Amino acid sequence: MSRKFVWVSVGLIAVVWSFFFFWKLISKKDDVVTKLESRVVEDTFCKQLPLTEVRIKNKVVKLNAVRTGEKVTARYVLYNTGNNPLFIEYVNPDCSCTGYEVSDSITFPGDSLQIMLKFDTTGKAGINFMSAVVKANTSTALYKLSFVIDVLE
Repeated sequence: MSRKFVWVSVGLIAVVWSFFFFWKLISKKDDVVTKLESRVVEDTFCKQLPLTEVRIKNKVVKLNAVRTGEKVTARYVLYNTGNNPLFIEYVNPDCSCTGYEVSDSITFPGDSLQIMLKFDTTGKAGINFMSAVVKANTSTALYKLSFVIDVLE
């Protein structure tokens, strides 16, 4: 192999690698900007929503005792008692062992929605008190939904 061929090959590899590196760098920057822009739009949208009122049937639910390893669900009903649509911005459980599901993120006046907290009891023997914070477009922006359960071994 001649020296010229080696240098041309090394140069070509360097050009291709540089192009790939900068392309990946630019595409990641666009993803970050896009995520940031979408979060700003979402925050702006939520701040512009008119406030409404909500009534929660039971903020604390007592679940029946279960054996470890079972999955249980606590259900909460939120009634929109105000004059504007109720918008659930987020639900934030306090433990990764608890998931959630919202029946509708927007509920009109006079209607209701359901939030379900799904708890995985694996490795959680004993009495457990779990909760989640819900943010909505109400004068009381944050609500705490909780449940207590006795997990048997």
